[in-house]
Amino acid sequence: MPTTDAVTPSRALILPLADIIVTRDERSKLKVAGTVTMIDPGSATCVVSDLSSTAVFNSAGFEASARSTGVAPPSLAIDLSSCLEDPSVYTPGLGDKVQCTGYLERKEIPGASNEKCDDCVLQAIQFRISDQLDIAAWNQAARKVSHYKHKKPSSDEHIETVLSAR
Repeated sequence: MPTTDAVTPSRALILPLADIIVTRDERSKLKVAGTVTMIDPGSATCVVSDLSSTAVFNSAGFEASARSTGVAPPSLAIDLSSCLEDPSVYTPGLGDKVQCTGYLERKEIPGASNEKCDDCVLQAIQFRISDQLDIAAWNQAARKVSHYKHKKPSSDEHIETVLSAR
């Protein structure tokens, strides 16, 4: 019998974009949030990126913006075609903050990495534009939930471990 916190077909695993691990999360139902950084209206696809101050961990183990660490922000392609079949649903615009729920699928790209989201697309079953969404706060809450579900230490415990090792 499934427990109440198990990820079920009706329940999505909430993850910051930076915490997606393709080998673990492929074919899983995920809920993610980010800022729309690219739109392809012809294919009903957008790219959502995490431009917040909590996007990645820097070398000291602290949450930091991707820009400050010199890496590209975590991003994920999202196929909105099934959502846009409803005429009352609009394509998000560049810079819109969105929350999306869908299934993570690998695209066939020769030579693509197994662990990065570059070769994946989230097949959205639900999305909403959330202009007032604080992505950094959403990431911190989502990270605590995902670390609990995957039995990993929380960000706070990780930081304490890094600091105590100095």
